[in-house]
Amino acid sequence: MRPVKQAFRGRFRPPFLWALSCLLVATIPSLFQLPVWVTALVMLALAWRAFAPLRMTRPLARTTFQIVCLALTVLGIMVSFPTPWSGDSVLSLLIIALFLKGVEAESRRDLALVVLGSVIAAAVGSLYGDGIINLLQIICTVLLAVATLNVLARKSPAPVTAVRPLRSALHYLAMAMPLAAVLFLLFPRIPGPLWDLGLVFGLPIEFSLERKDRNLGFGLTLESKDIPRMTASNDVVLVAEFHDRMPHKSELYWRGPVFWDFDGEKWHLPPDWDKRANLMRQAIRSPQALAARLQASGDAISYSARVTPHGQRWLYALDVPIKTAPEAFISGDFQLLSIRKVTEEREYQMSAQLGFALNRDLAPEHRQRALRLPATGNPRLIAFGCSLALGQNDERTPPRQIV
Repeated sequence: MRPVKQAFRGRFRPPFLWALSCLLVATIPSLFQLPVWVTALVMLALAWRAFAPLRMTRPLARTTFQIVCLALTVLGIMVSFPTPWSGDSVLSLLIIALFLKGVEAESRRDLALVVLGSVIAAAVGSLYGDGIINLLQIICTVLLAVATLNVLARKSPAPVTAVRPLRSALHYLAMAMPLAAVLFLLFPRIPGPLWDLGLVFGLPIEFSLERKDRNLGFGLTLESKDIPRMTASNDVVLVAEFHDRMPHKSELYWRGPVFWDFDGEKWHLPPDWDKRANLMRQAIRSPQALAARLQASGDAISYSARVTPHGQRWLYALDVPIKTAPEAFISGDFQLLSIRKVTEEREYQMSAQLGFALNRDLAPEHRQRALRLPATGNPRLIAFGCSLALGQNDERTPPRQIV
């Protein structure tokens, strides 16, 4: 039993434990959002480091194990994600590669590379949420990264307690705070999508006071009585300036929030519609993905838009948008959504394709949701909805009532 304990301790030396702790803190929140096979491969890598026989840790066997894990990763990405270049695909590959590199790392240089990769993984993973929890996770990751690098820089073989590296890391971070504050206030912000910037110059963490609801534009629900109020209001919600030509008034359909659910009295958005992880997972992230879903006809329209703050994620765009704005993305139902909530006035450049046709049918769950009719409400409205559904149904999915 004693040789087994000694071998276990030999494989989990203090520098490795520090690097592993940093990697776990950086990636655990992302593992809850990614498919379960990513977590399974991570656990397999850790188990291989802890319990593999000595002959399995030799270079040839180690290389074989890594090749098998990477092959399973590629297979999982092809099966689980619509495109191998999506954000989830890249994040999954990054996390598994870091753990495979970490479990075989022996030198200080390799462990330092794992620590730096952990910081990148934490920054990319913070796209799954915005709030104080993500801020605390980033702070803990940076703190552990600095402490681990401090441990790796020590040349003394004397044992290192957990308090001393953390105290040194806090000291270094405190000295860096004045310079960080100056850079935060004076360094110019580079516009562009966060997926393209790689989160180098900032973190997508909402850390601002919520503005009071100014009751501008749409809310989370829509009733028939809201239409006269919005029509009679003189508040400016959207200002658009067209670059080439002004479309006809009948073509100016501005897509904002998309309401799918109707209970007979009002339309409403689902409670979890604002969860960024779900929105990003269904987002259309590339021109190729958009072109695969649309068949365009006619010339595109270019324009500049300015939106008044309303405290939600949607940005108004002509139907249908064919490019994204900075720090925004196109959802699965062609909404232009902001990564951060619109708490300040937003200006952006957009292009739209007014003539288009969909290349694919609605998914069965979306079609069933769209054809669902309320059990109560205006009988004439329900009858009108049934006639529309039956007229466009093509004998695929009959309209259903909510029970």
